[in-house]
Amino acid sequence: MTRIARLTTTLGLLALAAGAQAQSLYGEVGYTGLDYREPGLKVSPGMVRGVVGYEFTPNLAMEGMVGLHARSDTAAGTSLRLGNMVGVFGKLQAPLAEGVNVYGRLGVVRSDLKANGVSDARTGLAYGAGISY
Repeated sequence: MTRIARLTTTLGLLALAAGAQAQSLYGEVGYTGLDYREPGLKVSPGMVRGVVGYEFTPNLAMEGMVGLHARSDTAAGTSLRLGNMVGVFGKLQAPLAEGVNVYGRLGVVRSDLKANGVSDARTGLAYGAGISY
């Protein structure tokens, strides 16, 4: 893992820990389908993920995420398996209606992958958007 990714992850987790006593702490568990693309290859493994977040304001939050292997996928003779993922995100959100928010996430994620038995770990930019209720 690069120094920047380690520093970002550490600072993010410290910020989450500092707010652990606050009422703005939240968590979620879910399943995430992923897309991995290389020239001539597109596979979609899956993971079970847990997120812990802290809302600094009603529109700004920071989140830590851990994901674990749930499903492998094979395409064009290549089998892809996600080992695990760890990430830190900034989250912007806005209310659409009572109890319904639209949000966007931007952060850094470290992923461990295994393709046809060869392991690789990568750190990079991650993003997402959605609606919560």
